Amino acid sequence: MSKSDSTYNSYLQACPCGFYGDPVKECSCSAMAIARYQKKISGPLLDRIDIHVEVPRVDYEKLADKRQAIAFVGPRLSPGVEAGTNDC
Repeated sequence: MSKSDSTYNSYLQACPCGFYGDPVKECSCSAMAIARYQKKISGPLLDRIDIHVEVPRVDYEKLADKRQAIAFVGPRLSPGVEAGTNDC
């Protein structure tokens, strides 16, 4: 076996409307619609995914605070941006 250098990231909603299990907005899908939607993902594909992470809802106000985002992300981006400018 060889180690893979690639990474696969994906996102899957739990139901067609996207609100199944949401604490704020109620899901409008029937149980049959949810089961049909989840059957679309093949078992062999899911078997190859090592980590499944459930991500909760984040309030828009927390995402929209630009000062916090710049303070948090800015220092981490600087080295990558500097390194990328020399590739041209």
